[in-house]
Amino acid sequence: MFQIKMLNKITTIKENTVFQNKYIEVQNNDVKFSDDKDGKYIKIIENSSKNPGIVVCCIDEDNRYLLINIFRYAIDKNSLEFVRGYSDNDENFVDSAKRELKEETGIKYNDMLESNLLGSFYVNSANILSEIPVIYIKVKNNSFTTPQIDEHIDQIIWKDSLEIKNMIKNAEIKDSFTLNAYLLLNI
Repeated sequence: MFQIKMLNKITTIKENTVFQNKYIEVQNNDVKFSDDKDGKYIKIIENSSKNPGIVVCCIDEDNRYLLINIFRYAIDKNSLEFVRGYSDNDENFVDSAKRELKEETGIKYNDMLESNLLGSFYVNSANILSEIPVIYIKVKNNSFTTPQIDEHIDQIIWKDSLEIKNMIKNAEIKDSFTLNAYLLLNI
């Protein structure tokens, strides 16, 4: 087993919150580097870190992947992605994934055949404190879907693995949640 050695630890001296709302806290912290020099480091904390977001790898019985075409404000365009969302306080990750899949696509719970936790990933380990669980959900073929318009989802698309790979190669899928989840599912 590969062991990661901690050689260059950065120690927080003082946390300095520079912005905070109900979704996020941004800190510009005073730190000490391993060479004993003082410095600053940005840390972004999603207030949902205790109940992190999840990403859903939804596949039907013909092994087609469900993608949503959703408008993303930060990039000012649509993005092809797997379903994702936040966990509620009392939900486990699988229940969160099932609820988000139902909310965003209209797929009914009784069309969900199996589900499990695949693993997790960090969105940006350099300065964002968010570890994202990846949930696999298999659904019945021809499950009825309807996009959640109020979340700016324009379309629901089913693609097979080869089509997904080509969409990644052609930069049609760039979303890090989707790319990481697809990798976890296919290793």
